[in-house]
Amino acid sequence: MLASLRPRPFARTALFALVASATFTGAALAQTKLSEKPFSMTVPAGWQVRTVPGLKFKVAVGTPGNGFAPNISVVDEPTRASAAAYADASEKQLQTLEGYKKLGRVPFKTAQGVSAVRLTIQTRQQTKDLRQHAYLIPGKGVMFVVTASALATDGTKHDKAVNAALMTFAVK
Repeated sequence: MLASLRPRPFARTALFALVASATFTGAALAQTKLSEKPFSMTVPAGWQVRTVPGLKFKVAVGTPGNGFAPNISVVDEPTRASAAAYADASEKQLQTLEGYKKLGRVPFKTAQGVSAVRLTIQTRQQTKDLRQHAYLIPGKGVMFVVTASALATDGTKHDKAVNAALMTFAVK
């Protein structure tokens, strides 16, 4: 029972998504909606949706620049923890990442009214400094960990579009 209540944030699946996000450099066919069986969301204008080998869900990818494409990836972790408890455990795991800096933590609600948490961090992955938001959105027996990654040198350039997209995240 403890294992099902204890969040495994970023330690396995979500951490894989954070690291995998550093490899996006190309684009695919344009779509405006990322729709998978357990969730849907509108992607930022001009971003595309593509399938990435090794990831369960499709990824939203922005225009590449300086060898990196900003992106939004989604993983789901089985848990019954609240978003706040999951965030607490995630912060402990995130501290192990190379170049880790905590930039913020804020609660938010999706348009569906789901209470969630957004963690903002900076890390170094594959020689690139990344600024990442991890949106922790509870689902039915899972936590959706939605990671938005961009180059740290882009600063807050993508924040408004990414935050607007995440407000549309809906559990089906």
